[in-house]
Amino acid sequence: MPTSTLSHAAALLSLLDAQPLPSFVADREGHYRYVNRAWQKLFRLEDSYALGHAWLDRVVPEELATVLTAWLDALKHGIHFECRCRINISESKSRSILI
Repeated sequence: MPTSTLSHAAALLSLLDAQPLPSFVADREGHYRYVNRAWQKLFRLEDSYALGHAWLDRVVPEELATVLTAWLDALKHGIHFECRCRINISESKSRSILI
């Protein structure tokens, strides 16, 4: 990858990290390759554990199949993914979010 492309990518990630909205970058297979600090705080996942498919571990079990089906369908067809679901924020609390 050319140096200018790398510097543009680094600048983009720096901007994403500074914004207050949870943001992620995923590859074509749906693996999260980057999550910003706001995303890590919302999902209560840090650093490298937040990558890949770890976010699905936070979706409440009774909604996981629906969320996963919608996510995989969006990836397969290259369409926008948007889903309201609940995520576990502690052992006894969940929170509704829009992804």
